[in-house]
Amino acid sequence: MPIGPDMPSLNGQHAAYIVDKLRRYARGGRQAPMMGQIATSLSEFERRAVAEFLTICRP
Repeated sequence: MPIGPDMPSLNGQHAAYIVDKLRRYARGGRQAPMMGQIATSLSEFERRAVAEFLTICRP
């Protein structure tokens, strides 16, 4: 469930989509202070694990 118009839900998205977005936040290609900090703190393994988890969550 989205939190607001600027924070869409990632639940049920494809894992590759989520990993790509997390990488972009971590590298500064996407700008959002909170997501940038979170994505930067994750290893590649952790990004993939988060993505796999969110893929199986209901939208």
